[in-house]
Amino acid sequence: MDHRTVGVVLTILGLAAATQGQAQEEEPDVVKFTLDAGFASTSGNSNITTITGGQAFSYTAGHFVFSQAFDVLFNQTDDSTTAEAYKGNVRGDRTLGSAERLSVFLDLRGSRNRFAGISRRFEQALGVAYDVIKTEKDIVAVEGAATLVQQRGTNGVDNNFPAALAGASYLHHFTPDATFTVKGELPIDRRGQNPSSPERQVCDRSDIPGPVRQPPRARVPEDRQVFYYWDTD
Repeated sequence: MDHRTVGVVLTILGLAAATQGQAQEEEPDVVKFTLDAGFASTSGNSNITTITGGQAFSYTAGHFVFSQAFDVLFNQTDDSTTAEAYKGNVRGDRTLGSAERLSVFLDLRGSRNRFAGISRRFEQALGVAYDVIKTEKDIVAVEGAATLVQQRGTNGVDNNFPAALAGASYLHHFTPDATFTVKGELPIDRRGQNPSSPERQVCDRSDIPGPVRQPPRARVPEDRQVFYYWDTD
């Protein structure tokens, strides 16, 4: 075997080793799916039944993360429904840089909570997230986004406005497959107020579910009363 043949063989072996090393460095795609459900029933002076459920899905491929979630809450006291809420979202994240601490995201949300006076609510959020602490087992992240909100009340009145949100989360890995997560979020509308805070709405009394009705705090015509709601989302 001459020197040229040896050189070609070494070059091929070097390329194969580099390709194998690169393949080992690339992380495989990760798919996660969770499903939860809850049921509680109490009896006494009144019979209360509460049902909760939700699911979450995520797919990670390199720098891209796609996630989706849906949650439902239903509560009944005696023969009356006292709570009924639905919410879901679809989100896409793109991490930036080799450290993968900074990312940009687009989050599309939808919800319905007629006992909070919301017939439907859609949001589109575009923002950035940053991992303040990122270790093998713990991640503390903060994020902020600008949002557009399209909301229709149970009175049929549309309310569309820009807003913003700030959030934080903590993730701890007990094992690669067992984790603990805590998340918090503060939405702020264009007036510097929380759009989920109690707000005055004027509507026909027939539009409000019975258990939510409260005495009016202002003197207005009998067919148009002022009520206050608290959005528990």
